[in-house]
Amino acid sequence: MSKEFIIGDSIVACLTLSNPSVDPDNSGQESFFTALSAQLQKICTPQKDDPIIFENGTYKPVYANNEDPTTGCSWTWAEKGGGTGQLILKLVDEPEFRIRVWVQLKVAKDDSEAWLTVDYNPTTLLVGNNIHPAFVKDFDTGEVRPYPSSDWGAMKRVFRLGFDFLEGVAGMTLFEGKAKQAIERGEVHLVRVQWATAKRVKNISQFLQLICVIYGQTIARGQGIISNATHLGLEFEPYPDLETHLVNGVKFRKLYGTKPLFSVSLYDKGASLEQKHQSLESLSVAEVKTVNGTVREDITAHSEGILLIVKAAQRKLRDLGADDLKLFDFISPEVFLAEEPRPTVWWLQRAIYVLSHYRYRQKGELKRVSFGRWLVPYAENDILHFDVISNITWDGFQRMLDLDNKVEEAWRFDPTPGADNWVGRYAEAAGCSVGTVRNRRAEWREAHGIDIAYPFGLYRDILFFGHNSVADPESITTLLVAVENGDGEEAVRFHAEAIADFERKRVEIVNPALASRPWAMTLKDPRCDTPELEDLKDDLEDLSLIELTPPMKALAAPAAGKRLGGGGASAKLTGARNKQLHR
Repeated sequence: MSKEFIIGDSIVACLTLSNPSVDPDNSGQESFFTALSAQLQKICTPQKDDPIIFENGTYKPVYANNEDPTTGCSWTWAEKGGGTGQLILKLVDEPEFRIRVWVQLKVAKDDSEAWLTVDYNPTTLLVGNNIHPAFVKDFDTGEVRPYPSSDWGAMKRVFRLGFDFLEGVAGMTLFEGKAKQAIERGEVHLVRVQWATAKRVKNISQFLQLICVIYGQTIARGQGIISNATHLGLEFEPYPDLETHLVNGVKFRKLYGTKPLFSVSLYDKGASLEQKHQSLESLSVAEVKTVNGTVREDITAHSEGILLIVKAAQRKLRDLGADDLKLFDFISPEVFLAEEPRPTVWWLQRAIYVLSHYRYRQKGELKRVSFGRWLVPYAENDILHFDVISNITWDGFQRMLDLDNKVEEAWRFDPTPGADNWVGRYAEAAGCSVGTVRNRRAEWREAHGIDIAYPFGLYRDILFFGHNSVADPESITTLLVAVENGDGEEAVRFHAEAIADFERKRVEIVNPALASRPWAMTLKDPRCDTPELEDLKDDLEDLSLIELTPPMKALAAPAAGKRLGGGGASAKLTGARNKQLHR
């Protein structure tokens, strides 16, 4: 059965457009960009009763109403003939299924160029929702292609789908000449790209609550505040329900200075669907199992993060031998390795293809698998540090404190925790070699579950604030009374019980989810229901374990359907155009 571990989620792509009709002497002539904005306005504000057929679905536009007064098709004009708009459509047969495409045209002051930004979800555009990944079939054979997240033809399709969608709804050609060539070649700037996966959890609400306790605990430091996420160089934001106080989701951000690198969200997909007025009744059996049995994980690479992904692929490609490099001849490896990377479709598509190849057995051939094989461990371990969090235990922390070792003292009293070159600082403070520090790190991580590459305060604060935070109200009252009465034995008993309870919850609820592989999802065919999901066995067990560790710790898409423009006129793609889309 075909399966995939990640879903192609939102893409924000920006195309630079040149004005072919700039003429300073013809100030009265309508600007090229004003005409383009007029077309975008028509796309974003279709007639309410006009059907719009895209791919295999028939949609009608959604406008703001009493039930949903803030969301609907709209267009707002801006300076120099630009504007911002969104098109929201609902499936005629299943009105709960919505697709949304946001567009913005920003025109330069001298009218010489403009920037068209499109924000869309390729999976939703193809199958009506983004619970499961979409089928991609070979244009010639009709066979389902494995792992669409890394399939060359599928990537070529989804990274350009937003622009294809605009032309399909308009029922006319919007992009010609240099603009069309830029789209085809992938010379489109990526503001951000998001993928989604699902992780099996025992209890979604309690898992999210404990993640908040572990990462988001508010801690006073000096005259300010920090959180445990601060120790890891992360920003953290919870999303509680204002009435029930249940945590519906949490969001992490990794920054480089002030620039965002990656964002990762963990949330209850069922609560998200409910907020969008979508019921589980509209989903397949497989999708319901995914929603009810897993926590959703969205991984977003911003422009600077995309550059990190590309550089990881460059390193991997450089390490390959001549025979292996032949597999990547068609992606222009000499250019990919020699030039400075940019956050564009051209670069990211090649990076994903390279990073998704792993070696079968130790000396076997390279084989393409899901991009999730690289992306998910990278996001969870290199960004969120799940591997560190899941190893923390009270006993391991106490054993570290009992060590009589200068390196341990240097770690505990490090004046700049979390700063770079921790190895050098520890070695200088302990009066030993850098090699000794590295050896102690490996030894203690194995023996005690503590990694001295991370600040001592991370472990101390998680263990101290965690067990106090999860204590029940009656026990907290008991502790306060014990302190008031000077009853040390009762106070110790309270802390011992709270620590044991926190350890149990982390071991039973949090750690299994953090350490688990992504949920294997069946692919969804746009033309039919998805078969029931089974707990699919991974068919890549013989992959080299070394290859499975990320280096950083021509195919066609389905045939396009008939499309109608906003005026209701038919806009069938010609055979030649259809071939071009799938080349």
